[in-house]
Amino acid sequence: MSQLFHIHIADDKLVATLQLQPDASVTEDAVLAAAGELRLVDIDAAALRSAIAKPSNKPVTIATGAEPVDEQPGDLECRMPVASDERGATAKVREGQLVASFGEARAGVDGRDVFGSVIAFKKPGTAVVAGRGVVLVNGQFKSEAQGNLRLQDNVLSVEPLLELHDGKRDALTQTDFAGDIAVMGHLGDGSRVHAAGSVIINGAIGAANVNAGRGLNVRSGICGRDKGRCIVTGDVWTKLITHGCVIAGGDISVKAQVEHSRIVCAGRLTVADGAIVGGKMLANGGVACRTIGDAAGTPTVIEVGGDKVAPLIVAALRMEMEADIQRAKSIREKIEPLMKQLKNLDARQRERVTELMYEADQLDARTQERNEKLASKCRSMLETATEEVLVSDTLHAGVILRLGRLETTIAVTRQGNLRVATRGGDDGPEIVLINEGNESVTVLHSRPIEATPPAKAA
Repeated sequence: MSQLFHIHIADDKLVATLQLQPDASVTEDAVLAAAGELRLVDIDAAALRSAIAKPSNKPVTIATGAEPVDEQPGDLECRMPVASDERGATAKVREGQLVASFGEARAGVDGRDVFGSVIAFKKPGTAVVAGRGVVLVNGQFKSEAQGNLRLQDNVLSVEPLLELHDGKRDALTQTDFAGDIAVMGHLGDGSRVHAAGSVIINGAIGAANVNAGRGLNVRSGICGRDKGRCIVTGDVWTKLITHGCVIAGGDISVKAQVEHSRIVCAGRLTVADGAIVGGKMLANGGVACRTIGDAAGTPTVIEVGGDKVAPLIVAALRMEMEADIQRAKSIREKIEPLMKQLKNLDARQRERVTELMYEADQLDARTQERNEKLASKCRSMLETATEEVLVSDTLHAGVILRLGRLETTIAVTRQGNLRVATRGGDDGPEIVLINEGNESVTVLHSRPIEATPPAKAA
């Protein structure tokens, strides 16, 4: 390059600029020759002549490329609201119903750099695709079965939906369903509900056992009477939990209160408008609430982060999966003799064998899917562990807090917008209480937690 001028190429190769040295006498041919050596194309002759005629210490753009225009898929336009576990809403559709369509898409256009090379446009990431029970034809999604319309992880599907009507607290018969379950009322003592998908309870749960392969929403609250248990692969939403046991592979969100309960969750435990009083809470992603404990000193233990949550969740979910495994095994043992004399069976018997084989295959597929989700959950728990407790009102004396490998007992009731967390101290990790209002920091007396063998699921 000449010492009289310099041609600079931007990092993205979309702009080439000319920088003239002060008082330099430069010809257009010299610059064009240098540009040719660099293999630049489509030099802006007018800009070049102007730069030479009126020298300046500022760089002048002499070549410009064109940015690519990325392809944009059409927006998904749902013809009806989709199901929402968080809102506790189902979305029933019938077979053959038009449920969604794509809006107008934008085609991609390749770009070009200052050397004339093509810059390929980017195609969009994962667009919404048709999943179970849905077919996509000419940009329109239609249901192939009746059920619950869901949109999750960019997959639009229709999941089987079972509605159970029970306006009283009487126990429902045991229910095992390969889809979503919606209970139109209360789930009474002694009930057992097992769903491959989500469970939505429009009333309350008593001393019942609930297992959900996706999420759980209980409108009126979980009142376990120290007998019921809810095991959920995903998130939980409810009004309150009292004398219950809830184990979740996601977050647990409670509106009013948690009292005298045992909670285990891979995510965050949030009690938006109330208190946590009594019982033991283990939350891998931390705890956030208004109040912890009470003036009476009810024994309350909060444990966040650490390494106890993962084994408990794995044990609980595997125990539930074992029921599916044994069920599939039992079915196959039942139909094995029939398969050996299949030619001798009448049409009704053959149909029944086919139904049982399909059920066993579905159970195996469900177990495999949950195993994969469980492995992914275990990996993510290590990344999302949060040794933090947030209290927006009152942290009562007597509450035991365990953060990671440290434990502290709150000696004096404290009020304010508080955050309890761990940090590195002069003598190693320590627990501190931070008042977000006045920004004061108090080091709490703590002790190490001795390692114990993995606990069994509650």
